[in-house]
Amino acid sequence: MITSNEGVLAVICGICALIFFLENRFPKLFNYVPGLIWIYITPMILTNAHFIADKSEVYDVLKNYAIPMFIVIMLIEVDIKSIFKVLGPAVGVFLFGAIGVVVGGVVGFSLFKTHLPADGWKAIGAISGSWIGGTGNMAAVAAGLNISSETLGLAVLTDGIIFSLWIPFLLISKNYNKLFIKLCGTPKEIFKNIELKPEKSLNMSSQHFIYLLAISFCVLWFSRFVSGLLPEIKPVLTTSTYEILIVTSVALCLSFTKAREIPGTRSVATALIYIFMASMGAKAVITNLSAIPWFIVTGVVWIIIHAIFTLIGARVFKMDIGIAAISSAANVGGVASATVVASVNDSKLIPVGILLALLGYAIGNYFAFLAAQICSMI
Repeated sequence: MITSNEGVLAVICGICALIFFLENRFPKLFNYVPGLIWIYITPMILTNAHFIADKSEVYDVLKNYAIPMFIVIMLIEVDIKSIFKVLGPAVGVFLFGAIGVVVGGVVGFSLFKTHLPADGWKAIGAISGSWIGGTGNMAAVAAGLNISSETLGLAVLTDGIIFSLWIPFLLISKNYNKLFIKLCGTPKEIFKNIELKPEKSLNMSSQHFIYLLAISFCVLWFSRFVSGLLPEIKPVLTTSTYEILIVTSVALCLSFTKAREIPGTRSVATALIYIFMASMGAKAVITNLSAIPWFIVTGVVWIIIHAIFTLIGARVFKMDIGIAAISSAANVGGVASATVVASVNDSKLIPVGILLALLGYAIGNYFAFLAAQICSMI
């Protein structure tokens, strides 16, 4: 068994590198099971096969530093002002879907809580983070709630399975637009000439990396100081939860400054979150396999409620089913999925999907902790 910090870190980073290489070389292999799932499952298999240790200082260091740094680096590029200005009613549809994620999680948990682990409510919070924002939000919420590695593993599997089942429905939704219009009326046409701002430079230099490190550690230092002063309201509002929320809020404030123009933010943030998720997989010793079917059933009920809320939002804001599908994809799948669903409906709507997904990153942590708080009270 590999137990040294250097060995564990080498295995974790090596797995991420291998999955990225295979995903680029053989993309069809990952059409149904995303690379993230393999990045989580592979070290989990190695741990349960006693190849690497499930306890290491590396895991704690990554949790303490990689997650806050990811949040800062990812969120400083989100242009909140432009998103609301450009998208208008589409934001309303997206927010209806986000509320549907919270409500669906609470309803699903209420129905099947007796079949879920004791900390199943934390899994609801983690999945909510993923289904409103993305993988980074799931990791951030999991860290804030101190979710067990086993329960997080069940959450990751549920997220991947339900996502794989849901995306085909979004891709064929265009076929039912006439029926939707007949039931709900003619939608507004407001996205004819929408364009994204020019992409910022990807030419990242050493000075840009230093800028990101300096900003991240300053925000982390500030958030840990302030969170230590706040009263804990257990089980959700603990010092670690406060820290994640403060880091999120400060990062969003920084997005209104010139910090948003630093190149390479998304690449650095993605690398951090994938390494962290691999470390969480390495910690997961799965023993409660009987809970997996109940998580899946919970997820099915959950996604149906989210869909209902999204369609209601489209009706309220007079959007067509294409915008509803793109909003749902931005919620549940993030930028990549929103882009694919948008391209199937109308390539002009690709910027809409991207901007909505970025908004999900910004609000995901807040909504996810709310879902966890409500479930903890049930």
